[in-house]
Amino acid sequence: MTTTYDVNHYIEKFKAIPDDKWYDGGDYFNPKNNDCRCALGWLLERDEKTGGWTDGGYLSEFHQLNVIFANNGMNVHFINDGKNKRYNQDHPKRRILAALNDIKKVQNA
Repeated sequence: MTTTYDVNHYIEKFKAIPDDKWYDGGDYFNPKNNDCRCALGWLLERDEKTGGWTDGGYLSEFHQLNVIFANNGMNVHFINDGKNKRYNQDHPKRRILAALNDIKKVQNA
């Protein structure tokens, strides 16, 4: 059975990640410190066969976040990396949480 993730799931998940573990340099991981990741980087799964990372497929937590953002005219990468003028907070975690809270407001309207 596939799990469906909603906006509240992502808000709680991302709130729990310490500020110093976020990255906004254009990749999923900070190349100098793999413990620092972008929003989507935190959703990647370890591939047991290759030892690499995977997005987990079409119904994954990773993909569902992309869909939630796209359905609201947003792009996770652009917001995380500070390339969306509407979300100009000083930190990727705050930008992502601001966008998720805006999506939540629209969904509850």
